[in-house]
Amino acid sequence: MVPRGGTLLELVAVALAIALGFRAASPRPPPRDAAAASSPENCATATDWQCFSSGRRERQVDETFAGYVARASFAAIMEDPQVGGVDPNTGETDEAVAQAFVTRVTVLYDEERKKLGLGKAAPRDAKDAKFPPLEELKSPEAFDAYSYAQFAAAAETLTGGRERRALTERVGKRILLLLRQITGVEATGDPSDFKHMQRSLDDLLGAFAKCGYVLDSGLVWPEDAEAVYAKTRELTFQYWMRDPVILPSARRLFREQGFAQHFSSRTIEGLFAGYGVVAREDSDFDPREWPDDRVVEQWTLKAGPVPA
Repeated sequence: MVPRGGTLLELVAVALAIALGFRAASPRPPPRDAAAASSPENCATATDWQCFSSGRRERQVDETFAGYVARASFAAIMEDPQVGGVDPNTGETDEAVAQAFVTRVTVLYDEERKKLGLGKAAPRDAKDAKFPPLEELKSPEAFDAYSYAQFAAAAETLTGGRERRALTERVGKRILLLLRQITGVEATGDPSDFKHMQRSLDDLLGAFAKCGYVLDSGLVWPEDAEAVYAKTRELTFQYWMRDPVILPSARRLFREQGFAQHFSSRTIEGLFAGYGVVAREDSDFDPREWPDDRVVEQWTLKAGPVPA
């Protein structure tokens, strides 16, 4: 899906820039002790929403990826009928609505920067004044704070669960579009092509790590995964991430609004949909047996009909 409205050329240009010359995340020193980094003595308070990653200096987010995600989120929010930022007939962006939203996001972003001790935001480029400079967004703290501001502002208008789910799906489709260009992943449309699905998912998660969205990630498949899937056309697996860059804002958005960005989750859903497979997180999965420095999700796949 390509975004409509005034952001179309911006997003296409950014996607092409990454596809032609994607920069790996900045080199990082050996991982620090996650338990120590997230302990109360290293945080402002024991419940500080940035506590988990109080020393987030292991990596920077690829600045072009960061800029793309900020613009993809903006475009997806503008497209919602309740926001009214895009004319459904012409696909044109309503600049008055867009500017009002940008103003609200900027207020929230400035508040978060102050809370985090990030200082005053850098001046914005007059040609692209809706968004912070790419150089600024590559900071994990700034990227996370700006994402929080965008989704907190959206939540003020989008109060229903269905609308919020649809918003995150639209963003996920845009991120998948980008990562497909980076990795060359193309779904086959065949739900029985299990090995191809596994390889595609590996490539997708590798791209998330390369751009600095996570420090590391991995999958845990059942030992007899291929045989079980072939027999039942269903399968459960686990997906873990180490220090996803939006974890602090996601935790805060869940606490305040009951929803969060779900960037990687909705991207994964979109990938499997390209094979005719429904992929969903299990809401009753308890990840407490995993180390504290990892976010763990359990997923269930359900295959659709095999194409004739």
